[in-house]
Amino acid sequence: MEKYMPVALASSGAFLLTTTAFLGKGSDVVSQDAFEWLFSYPKIARSCDIVYRLVNDIITHELEQKRGHVASAVECYLKQHGISEEEAKHELYKHVDDA
Repeated sequence: MEKYMPVALASSGAFLLTTTAFLGKGSDVVSQDAFEWLFSYPKIARSCDIVYRLVNDIITHELEQKRGHVASAVECYLKQHGISEEEAKHELYKHVDDA
């Protein structure tokens, strides 16, 4: 999980969605200072990335396994901790709640 998450967060596209949503707030909110704050990767942006990535991995896990995709938070977590798929999903939802 420690190796998977940094790559998964960077490749999830969640930060792009967050930035796009931020732009949708309008020119009265979007300023140079606001972008500097956003690109400092504040806790709220990181939390959005975590929620998006983990929920996506949990929901799409079975379909991606059928297609032969192995890299997911569910696979990493259950193999790292030697637990069942359902236990791994339950634990990952705890991480979502924490985020």
